Amino acid sequence: MEPVNPVQPTQQATSGQTIVQRGLLLPVIVVALLLLIVGVGAYYLGRRTQSVPQQSTTPQVAVTSPTIPDSTANWQTYTNQKYNFAIKYPSDWKYIEVPNNKYQTQYDGVWLLPKSSTPPLPNSDGLTVPIALQLSTTDPSINPQFIDNYKSESYLIGILQGKRITGTSKAGMAIDEIVIKANTFYIDAKTHGANFDQILSTFKFTDSTQVTDTSNWKTYASAEYSFAMMYPPQVTHEETLSSTQFNKSHEFFRVDGGTLEIYGVCGRGVQPVKQQDIIIGGQKATKLYATNTNGVITAIPRPNSNESICFNFTLPNDLTKTSSVDALFDKILSTFKFTQ
Repeated sequence: MEPVNPVQPTQQATSGQTIVQRGLLLPVIVVALLLLIVGVGAYYLGRRTQSVPQQSTTPQVAVTSPTIPDSTANWQTYTNQKYNFAIKYPSDWKYIEVPNNKYQTQYDGVWLLPKSSTPPLPNSDGLTVPIALQLSTTDPSINPQFIDNYKSESYLIGILQGKRITGTSKAGMAIDEIVIKANTFYIDAKTHGANFDQILSTFKFTDSTQVTDTSNWKTYASAEYSFAMMYPPQVTHEETLSSTQFNKSHEFFRVDGGTLEIYGVCGRGVQPVKQQDIIIGGQKATKLYATNTNGVITAIPRPNSNESICFNFTLPNDLTKTSSVDALFDKILSTFKFTQ
């Protein structure tokens, strides 16, 4: 009988165990490699995502605010064809154009007075009329030396800047008048009654040639947004740097409690109570009023860029100034132009 080798089964068992261990190890290695690949891919994908700026995705919010009633909606409108302007007055008032056969004034003009009031005496100069608009080619301003307690302050009518003069004449008559120069004539508005500011706030030119003189306006140029725009001296300008990455700055133009804001990356919409088409930088835009005193303007695209310029506006709560400031903002925006 041949001797039995006791070592051989041990070697066979060891070889079998090695094969089994290798069989178990292979899936582990494959899983580890897959996890490594997934981890490295996720890391680089995260780095790439962080390196690409993400534009603001602020949702369009429908803003609905209570509207302020227009107290002049049912008023009558007077239009002057010679001097190309219009002004509204209460429905229970009337107007008288002068001079005429009854009133031989030394100036062209229009008087506004209640229908129930006593008519001025023939050939009177309108000193007792509640509101008298005198139109002339010479400056009608009163010399301060003829007025006691003389005071002069800035005043906006339509989109023109003028001055309001108050005081007392040497004869003891109260003086309250506004003098403004259009391109070709002066407007001298005198009052001896109520509704003065509210009525004058409805004044507007029907001929744009009367308001094209911007010789004394300032110019603001934005290198950041590549535009330039003019604004009158009574308007203040302020630039505010934004805390966000994309809206680098906001430009604010303020006058009489109203604000025009210009910036980049629009993100707010409104449910308008009214709207108005205007031209900005040679492009058509639309003013969307959330209320009678605030709103937005549809964005206009920047040339050679995928970005746009955005506009917000807030008008004075003082309704005697709302229309004039709104018209002034339109005039300012009409000077807007891209510089590249």
